[in-house]
Amino acid sequence: MGEQVKAIVELRQGQSGSDELANQLIEFVRARIAHYKAPRSVDFIDALPRLPTGKLAKRKLLDQYTHADT
Repeated sequence: MGEQVKAIVELRQGQSGSDELANQLIEFVRARIAHYKAPRSVDFIDALPRLPTGKLAKRKLLDQYTHADT
């Protein structure tokens, strides 16, 4: 039902994500920007998709998450 702000976080090598870390990230963001702009959830991934130039492949990431919900 509509869109929701989600944070996709690339972890450093050897690090692991947890619910505690996700909550800390959300609280950090909420303290600095408007509440409605803050992510409601956090996904941790090993590597963000990149283009050959090294830039973030935003379309690929967006497609991955919009098709996952339908």
